[in-house]
Amino acid sequence: MARDLLVAADRYDLERLRLMCEKILSENLKASTVMSTLLLVRGRKSCRQLEQSCIEYIATHPDVLAAVMATEEYEELKETCSPLVLETVERVAMAMHGLDRNSSLLPEKSSSTFNASEEVHGWHDFKIPNFNAVQRSHGVGQRIHSSPFKVGGYDWTRPKGFPGVRASRCFKIEDPSGTWPLTVNYSSVTLFARGTATSWGCPKCVGIENAKSKYMASDGSLTIRCEVDVAKEPYTSRASTIGARFMVTVPPSQVSTQLEQLLASKNGSDVAFLVEESEIRAHKLVIAARAPALHEAVVATSNKEDDHATAAVVRVDDMKAAVFKAVLHFIYADELLPGDGTRLLAGDMLTAACRFGLTRMKAICENLSCESLSKDNVLATVKFARHHHFFFASAHEFATFDFVFEGQDMNKEAHNLVKLF
Repeated sequence: MARDLLVAADRYDLERLRLMCEKILSENLKASTVMSTLLLVRGRKSCRQLEQSCIEYIATHPDVLAAVMATEEYEELKETCSPLVLETVERVAMAMHGLDRNSSLLPEKSSSTFNASEEVHGWHDFKIPNFNAVQRSHGVGQRIHSSPFKVGGYDWTRPKGFPGVRASRCFKIEDPSGTWPLTVNYSSVTLFARGTATSWGCPKCVGIENAKSKYMASDGSLTIRCEVDVAKEPYTSRASTIGARFMVTVPPSQVSTQLEQLLASKNGSDVAFLVEESEIRAHKLVIAARAPALHEAVVATSNKEDDHATAAVVRVDDMKAAVFKAVLHFIYADELLPGDGTRLLAGDMLTAACRFGLTRMKAICENLSCESLSKDNVLATVKFARHHHFFFASAHEFATFDFVFEGQDMNKEAHNLVKLF
């Protein structure tokens, strides 16, 4: 389909689609197809990259040129489109000028890439069926082990000695409802050295009776999750390509930028949102595709309107105009608005994201709130998170704030929160 799509993309001036098709055709050039590909792009000034790639392919080696000239397709083109054949041969001759004709090797291109330090996250769920029977058959202090699991290229299992690797890990116990509400042990940085380790696990994870009463599933099983974050060291990777030739470059997608510009221009807008007496215009189709929950309000309002010729006006209560504008920007651009103002509105945006079912925005706002945690706001953040059922991310960060309670007079509510950890 790449050939037909290229023609259509060139006709409707869809540059990125055209370049994607050129790249596919360029990567799949053969002696039997290269001339028909040249014929396809001939006269299309926008397809210069693919045209150049065809010439480079034919000129990679005299044997390739000979194979092309031996095809029936080449003979047919000599009769039906001789100017193209002559032009191709001339350009190939120029490209091959200076090539060692006695060489049996195609050109080789190599490259290397520096990969900066990165953190890899992973987890392993260890299920213990019939926990009561296991407790009866195993004495106090007797170990049971999970199977090994991989995170960040390392095997994680019982103590056997690890290469030096910086990592953090936490243990959680599954609630019968299927959630992971409790972090029972967390270490922000653990150093595993060869033959020794500062920590292998969680010896005082949870009491037996507590595990039975709160976390045992209906089938009598108990599941423990071990989460591991591994800090991988920087490294350099190398790649080599034989027979390297001119390749078509495809630019990154501009869809989010174009939709952002569409929102700013208001061109073709057919719905208006009234927020704090401010009218904010948008497009029903974009709302329908990206935020179904918000689109339901648009549909409900449109059904009540008698005059369908005018844009629907949807009233949004209990929300700041600045927050709703941030929500619309995310719906169109799939990212938060830049600037410090976004960080200040993280809590309000988190509530709005849940209200309109924007899962990705919710996760980004949760991370934004966690990054802003301090001893001055951590209790308020956890209270807010519990009220809105955003407990996990805040609890994970909250557990690391050992200094929060030093020298503080805590009320009953704060004491109750502390008991969770």
